[in-house]
Amino acid sequence: MQSLPELPPEDKKGQEELASLTELKKKFESKIVLLQGRLAKIAEIETKVKILKTKIQEISTEIGVLLDSIGVTEKNVFTVSLMKTESRLSSKKKRRELLIS
Repeated sequence: MQSLPELPPEDKKGQEELASLTELKKKFESKIVLLQGRLAKIAEIETKVKILKTKIQEISTEIGVLLDSIGVTEKNVFTVSLMKTESRLSSKKKRRELLIS
C-alpha cells in the first residue's frame, strides 16, 4: 500500500493556518447570525411599541370625544401617554448596546 506524499513544511504551515482561519470564520458567522436574530427582535419590539402608541392615540381621541359629549372640560384626569421608548430604541448607539449586552 502506497502512502500519501508528505507536504513540504511551508505548505503544511499554510494548511494549518487555513484551518485556523476557517474555524475563526465559523465563529464570526455564528456571532453574526446571533446578532441578526437580536436585531430582528429589536425591530419587532419597535413595531409593537409604534402600534401601541397609535392605539393609545386613538383611544385618547375617543375619550376626548366622549368627554366632550357629556360636557366634561377637565380632560387631564383621563390623559393616557406612553414614555418615549421609541426614540431611545432607534438610536444606533442604543441598538449597539442592546446587541452587545
